[in-house]
Amino acid sequence: MGKLTNEDIFESQFYWMHIEDTSYLNTALTIERLHPFFSDLINYKVLEIGPGDNAINKYYNCKEYITAVANYPNDGLSILRKQDDKSLVVVSFGVIDDCILCSNKNKLMKQYLEEMVIEIKRVMNPFSIIIGLDAEKYMSVADIKAMDRWTKMGGIYFQK
Repeated sequence: MGKLTNEDIFESQFYWMHIEDTSYLNTALTIERLHPFFSDLINYKVLEIGPGDNAINKYYNCKEYITAVANYPNDGLSILRKQDDKSLVVVSFGVIDDCILCSNKNKLMKQYLEEMVIEIKRVMNPFSIIIGLDAEKYMSVADIKAMDRWTKMGGIYFQK
């Protein structure tokens, strides 16, 4: 199967679990090893995927802030595709999760998530903060893990 088309992305939104008031940001804010990276957001253009009602820019200033939400054409993959290579910091708290994007039940959603991760890696600079139950499954092992005991939860990823 080739890259997802705009029609595929539009169709995929009906599978997403819409939890507008939920994110793992509150958990991430308690993790001290992430604090220097949160503070550093003031120096970068930031794209937040799936902020729900709890956006990172309520807590930390960003040089510029863009959000991707759970509806086409403002979804994560569509917004990421419009960004230049190595152009911003991507943050996401709970989206890279098979339960949220239903990627463990649907081939279209699995491809959506995989393409979104490719785009995150393409645009991120100099780092990204990705927290999600399946972050390691899709993003690989974080360069700085969010938590030692929840090793698959993600953390800080550096541009390679």
